[in-house]
Amino acid sequence: MGLRPPLPWWLLYQAVTTAHTHWRELSPTDRDKLIRLITKSRGLPTNLTARERADVKRILSKVDLKQLARDVVPKVMGRRGRR
Repeated sequence: MGLRPPLPWWLLYQAVTTAHTHWRELSPTDRDKLIRLITKSRGLPTNLTARERADVKRILSKVDLKQLARDVVPKVMGRRGRR
């Protein structure tokens, strides 16, 4: 395994705070349910029933993932790669 360069803490902080802002846009009920389902799944969707997987998809569809990416990437990448 090669050595990875350390991730600057400030960049990690920027990404987490941006993701947290989008997380807070979900209703408290949806946030609680999503936490419960993700914990139950232990990272494996097959640990959930078909209905529970549908609930996860329904809740995640409320998060604008494209906008989240648009908000996080510039903060993590800085101005590099922009024209």
